[in-house]
Amino acid sequence: MLKKIALSLVLTLLAAGPALATNYITAPKLKKMLDEKQEVVLVDIQPAADFAKQHLPGSIETNAFPGKTEEDKGRLDKALPTINGGKAQVIVLCPRGKSGAKNSYNYLMT
Repeated sequence: MLKKIALSLVLTLLAAGPALATNYITAPKLKKMLDEKQEVVLVDIQPAADFAKQHLPGSIETNAFPGKTEEDKGRLDKALPTINGGKAQVIVLCPRGKSGAKNSYNYLMT
């Protein structure tokens, strides 16, 4: 099931670092990270109906796609305590993997 879900999502890895650059990763790379039990925070921005159909276990549902409006960005706030409470890599699960992921990343890192 995890493989099916992972392959159906476009994944964006948001690595914290000095440049705060956005790095795109593949579903197999995420699966490997999860299999190796690497510490990650999964922030899922897909719409509620899509999240209800499929999502990765443990992901934080935000329904923030496409992350353009203040309302969209405000939905990401529920992920901030988890992100700020640790040093885990943050992975944004985005239905398209481009602007929605980047918008969400920019908001979360400000």
